[in-house]
Amino acid sequence: MKTFDLNKEMKIFLEDFDKFTEYISCNKVTIGSVNKFISPKFLFEINETLNIKQENIKPRSTELSYPLIHLFNNLSVSSKLFREEAINGGKIILKMEYSL
Repeated sequence: MKTFDLNKEMKIFLEDFDKFTEYISCNKVTIGSVNKFISPKFLFEINETLNIKQENIKPRSTELSYPLIHLFNNLSVSSKLFREEAINGGKIILKMEYSL
């Protein structure tokens, strides 16, 4: 029987959240003006950096196709870790609210 190591799984989850926040902080990640979802281009790249990867997705898949990234995005925005900022051309990016 396979055993479940909560500490190991939690560590992987937190490492992935750290990778997500680092990616958002280091890149001008655009979001949709209506649904506030991360643009598909960035989702595919973020997914490649994570330990817990979403499988069987396409480069143009929407945020809902990436449940872990969707969770991370909701956590980071609702906790005000990141905020929306308008840039040239009417695009909206996620920007870190606080410097750690």
